Amino acid sequence: METNQDPTKSPLSDPDGRLPMSIFAPSPRDLADRFAPTVYQKLPQVKETYLAYVVAIRDPLNLHLDIYWTPEMAERYSSAIRYDYTFVSEELSPTVHVRPAYSCHLRGVEIIQSAPNDFSNMKEAYIFMSKRILRSGGWVIVSVSDIDVYRRVLVNVFDVISRDSLNRELLTRVSSRTGNVIAKEYTRPIRTKSMFNPQDSQRDYHIIYENRK
Repeated sequence: METNQDPTKSPLSDPDGRLPMSIFAPSPRDLADRFAPTVYQKLPQVKETYLAYVVAIRDPLNLHLDIYWTPEMAERYSSAIRYDYTFVSEELSPTVHVRPAYSCHLRGVEIIQSAPNDFSNMKEAYIFMSKRILRSGGWVIVSVSDIDVYRRVLVNVFDVISRDSLNRELLTRVSSRTGNVIAKEYTRPIRTKSMFNPQDSQRDYHIIYENRK
């Protein structure tokens, strides 16, 4: 896959036909610099999960995702920040494709910083997320939630192979330097606290994706 990101940045590679994938991209605020923060958009909770491709990793909590959801869901999230990216595939026709990438934020996770200039936990979280995403060639499964004040889609991200929640794994991951957890659960004060459990029931979660010919 070729993206419209800065080609001078270090790429990730995807072995199944999309080459290369950039891990650097404009931040959600860069993408939305023409817009002031808006109101938090509470959307109906759905149990469906969707196949998604990681177009870029801004930081451990902010991903740009190409989500293979239904047209109805795309319309529901039409107010979220997104941009078009291009990729080249040897397996699909035509060769060059254009698809939307959504600015997404991991739901309910906050990286712990012991001091304003201490980014050690952020670095460990970044390495963890990058390795997990690379392991599956850039593909993940996501469940979607609300749209935050920066118009990012709040997501729970699952490993496409094991179905483990990467949100939950970040919350339980221990720093190799300090021996303490690197993240904590973040819950908006006005919302009910909820945890991540993608394997409650085989009937509750299933993949939905649009098969485009």
